[in-house]
Amino acid sequence: MADLGSILLGGVLTIAGGAGTAWLTSYLQAKRMAQDHAHQKEMAAINHSFELSDQRRQRLQSTYEIVLNAALEIQSVLRQMQVIMENETEEARNKRLDASLAQALIPVNDAMVKLTLEDFDESQAVIRDIYEKLSSTFFSYTRKLRTNLENAGTGYSPFPDINKDRERVEELVKSLTSAMQERLAQYNGQA
Repeated sequence: MADLGSILLGGVLTIAGGAGTAWLTSYLQAKRMAQDHAHQKEMAAINHSFELSDQRRQRLQSTYEIVLNAALEIQSVLRQMQVIMENETEEARNKRLDASLAQALIPVNDAMVKLTLEDFDESQAVIRDIYEKLSSTFFSYTRKLRTNLENAGTGYSPFPDINKDRERVEELVKSLTSAMQERLAQYNGQA
């Protein structure tokens, strides 16, 4: 009987040990699955954040392209105003330049609104300010040029420093390009 009792005790202990081991294994597996699930959620949130950042960068770049295109067109028109091509009258040149400039400037207002609404911060304010200085300097240059041309026969030049405006436009285009590249690089560093 002692042998039967030992066998039964051994069997009960084996069953209890097996049940305890199964419970512990199940508990640890459930805990590991919960940790894995939490990690997957965290990684999904990080990936989503990167996706949002990348989408924001892409929208910002598209908007910058519109503004920079207009700035480069202003620069190009300013340079082309200095010469009249062969077989082209001054009036024809001015019409061609006006049409080219108008085409580049039409989407700029919408782009500025997008910049303001999308991700307005100090760097966006700098970009907007540079563009506004660039366009106002360009229009100041054209006004001064027109005034100087109207007084060309008189020997009087009301704006002898007109080249400073032209040089300032060139500087502002470079500043605008650099500011945009820096801002996009910040997004590239985040993603």
